[in-house]
Amino acid sequence: MSIYLIDYENVHEGGLSGVKDLPEGDRVIVFYGDKIKSISFDVHVQMMNSKAVVEYIETHKTAKNYLDFQLGTYLGFLIGSGSRGDLVIVSNDTGFDSVVDFWTDRGKVISRRENISEKAAQANAQAHEKEPAKKSTGSKNGKSQNRKGKTQEKQQEKAQEKPEKAEKTAADKAPAAQEAAEAQVPEKPVSNVQEAPVKTGEARDRDHEKNEAQKNDPGKKEAEASKKDPQKKPDLPESYRKKVRAALRSDKLSSGNYTTIYRALAGSRDKLSLNNTLVKAYGSEKGGEVYNRIRDIFAEYQNAQNHEH
Repeated sequence: MSIYLIDYENVHEGGLSGVKDLPEGDRVIVFYGDKIKSISFDVHVQMMNSKAVVEYIETHKTAKNYLDFQLGTYLGFLIGSGSRGDLVIVSNDTGFDSVVDFWTDRGKVISRRENISEKAAQANAQAHEKEPAKKSTGSKNGKSQNRKGKTQEKQQEKAQEKPEKAEKTAADKAPAAQEAAEAQVPEKPVSNVQEAPVKTGEARDRDHEKNEAQKNDPGKKEAEASKKDPQKKPDLPESYRKKVRAALRSDKLSSGNYTTIYRALAGSRDKLSLNNTLVKAYGSEKGGEVYNRIRDIFAEYQNAQNHEH
């Protein structure tokens, strides 16, 4: 059984392609708003003739990402209420990839695609495999369907193994992270302690302006900290820094912003931790864009670290 969550304002009628081929037991939940309420008669007939259960959820507000947040919240409700089967988000919005990564790392079978068709083809292939007459034909179509069924089983097994691997990775890295943190704490000499000079009113004003500027530019603040204390420079090999700069070249970021990203990539335990760090530094929209561009580099870096340990 599969549940399809349709971001209709994003994919329109194209996202419903393949709905007529869905097997009995599947659910299709269409999220739509005031902007788009029309649907062609042909697609309406396909939905009526589908064996799947079709449901509709209407949103009455038009704020940015309003429908997306409702779709993501409802997906979490389905998982929390014990819904079984695959979960498929039908949308071209790559922002949903963070939702897919979050639940995949926790053993859920979930994906995002542009329309229903591909998933419907896999469901039909599994249904045909269960028919004895078609199993014995030995045709090329039968072999193809068997391969698809085995591929899906392997994907489900990998999804279930990910949480265990994540826990082991975190446990293996904990001692190393603690040693690195202790090594970065500089020893303060007991002697030669000097009293801080008293600042004049003009000097205090300059410090206040500097602090206000740093609040509005987290990348600049990181760059200032790195200059004052060399031990705070990001522990990220130059080869990965080049890949990060290449991935974010179009954004024209400052050197301070790159320093923040290097530190986030080198210091994060997993994808969720990396995403949270970037969102905290740059906000939800910009942080999400940076995460989507460097998450593959982060995965490559994590694999290299695991092999070294």
